[in-house]
Amino acid sequence: MNVGRRRCGGQHRELFVGELALRHRVLRAVKIRCADIQARRRGLPEHTGIRAHPHGNALGTQDPGQRLRRGQVREGREQAPFGFRHPGTLPDVLSIRQLCRNFREGERIHRVLEGLDAEIGSGERVAVMGRSGSGKSTLLNLISGIDRADSGTVHVDELEVTALGEPARTLFRRAHIGFVYQFFNLIPTLDVAENVRLVLELNGVRGRPARERSLAALADVGLRDRTHSAIDALSGGEQQRVAIARALVHAPKLLLADEPTGNLDDATAQEVLPALLGLTRARGTTLVIVTHDEALAGAADRVLELREGRLHERYRPQTAAVR
Repeated sequence: MNVGRRRCGGQHRELFVGELALRHRVLRAVKIRCADIQARRRGLPEHTGIRAHPHGNALGTQDPGQRLRRGQVREGREQAPFGFRHPGTLPDVLSIRQLCRNFREGERIHRVLEGLDAEIGSGERVAVMGRSGSGKSTLLNLISGIDRADSGTVHVDELEVTALGEPARTLFRRAHIGFVYQFFNLIPTLDVAENVRLVLELNGVRGRPARERSLAALADVGLRDRTHSAIDALSGGEQQRVAIARALVHAPKLLLADEPTGNLDDATAQEVLPALLGLTRARGTTLVIVTHDEALAGAADRVLELREGRLHERYRPQTAAVR
């Protein structure tokens, strides 16, 4: 089905990309300005980006670890590059320069992040600590493109996320970043396997490949026998392991975890940590963890403290509590 439409007018041409919703199979149009989907290319091969597949959603139908990283957004027969780097070509997966974010509270300006800089390498595990309200969750939202910075830049695998508009940021986030939240954020109307498969479906991977990959991800976190269980039938630790499987099933380059053990007791947290830390290490996934948990921070390669709007290296653990 051809769901695309073009309107002439140089950089302000518009695209409409069909997005297929899981289960309900509702096709809806999403408007994209060409100016929003153009991203800077720095020494890249010609055809790098995300593909809007005519038989799927705005990404590709193939393995998101491969084709989603190197396809194109299609505008009729034309191809508009996003400028995504191939994985493994840069020492730093995440680069942040002079990042600023302020919030207005009445007549007062609350400066949360002020000129924040950071460099995080491929496969590195970094813990970010700091008092409540210091801006840790804001930082994750800016890295992923959920929120927009007032100034400064964020590059993920050399793509400047801060330069993207919507829905380009959403498409990028969906294909290249995994999330683990404190309160799991699972969908109660879907069973365990469907929750994990959702990410693949949204990235255009369906049918048998999606089922096999979701089952393999659940086996990696020790939940292969709970694939058809309802979410509310799981313990807190099991729900968080489902969330970890969902975050990693599409092979993201970067995983962001916001207080992943904050809703778990100590014993349950010790069951969940090996899944989070072990799988990211085995897959070479870069991990950024926001946490107050000293044991979790001690398992990271570096610990950074966010204070006065900037990141400061707190310490580098000599040995990790959990590997």
